[in-house]
Amino acid sequence: SIEIVDADNPDADMITEQIHEQSFPSVTGGLLTILSRNKCATFMVLFIGLLRGVASPLFALRFLFVFGTLEDDDYQTLLFWLMVGTMIVGVYNFLMQLISQPICAYFAEIVMNDLRVSCL
Repeated sequence: SIEIVDADNPDADMITEQIHEQSFPSVTGGLLTILSRNKCATFMVLFIGLLRGVASPLFALRFLFVFGTLEDDDYQTLLFWLMVGTMIVGVYNFLMQLISQPICAYFAEIVMNDLRVSCL
């Protein structure tokens, strides 16, 4: 129930002093402390980030092959395999984006739960 307290009441000042003096649990340290406590989660998220980052250079590499096919007489075969390779990299990129978000969210929940438990 909500209780209305008169501002001139000396008991109201005592209540606010008790609220300000109450200490809340905290965890000391910064980002490096959190990462060192959760090494497995940190390395898994970094590994997933590296796997996701591989797709962009692979997409850029196809331009090397496109310009290389301009010199060749039988360029249709090379362009076909370039298209197949681009589709494979596209499917890889799609799967990595689809998989990485839930995995990273799972590891973030693990870290947050550990922080909550350590504050208790």
